[in-house]
Amino acid sequence: MVNGVWYETDTPSDVLDSLVETARQLDRVKGDVAAWKWAILSMFGAVSGALVCHLSGSTQTGALATRSQTKTLAALEVRDGSAVIPDPYLASPLDLLRRSLSRRNRESPAVRICVSFRKRTAFKRLLVFRNDFTHFKPQSWSIECSGLPTIFQDVGAIICQISQDGWSFRHMTDAQRKELAAVLVEIEARLNDLADQYAKLS
Repeated sequence: MVNGVWYETDTPSDVLDSLVETARQLDRVKGDVAAWKWAILSMFGAVSGALVCHLSGSTQTGALATRSQTKTLAALEVRDGSAVIPDPYLASPLDLLRRSLSRRNRESPAVRICVSFRKRTAFKRLLVFRNDFTHFKPQSWSIECSGLPTIFQDVGAIICQISQDGWSFRHMTDAQRKELAAVLVEIEARLNDLADQYAKLS
């Protein structure tokens, strides 16, 4: 028996956990604008994980960086099992989005997603915010919060589309899928409330 406290997760579960945390932080935002930082980090984690789920097929290489993908596939082709599978190295977030939009060279059987220019722009803006918070430089800066609800709604629409493809979250339990659908609705409602709140202040 292994003693201790263990946290066990996987990519689909982490998407759900990240969305639950996003909803929690959006609730905090009403009284503490600094909570947007944690909402940004968790929301970007959710959409990145959803793209990984969308792209990953039976060999789990569809979301890997090109070199990592090539090395992994080569190792998998060694029939005697002597090859060492390299540590996976994920493609960049922008590459994940591009691959999900493309019909070419897909490992996953999931149908490509259709994302408008506005939603792609929202994804890129959220990525910039996430990078700035994750790699905080010796500087001060500010974010116009009134635009964040729309950015979050556009990014949430990407996750929603992926959740309906029948492939990406196939390993989730029925309970997890129901919770995923519910938390996406909850996030949308909280974003609408925040958008109304900011509109009254403008």
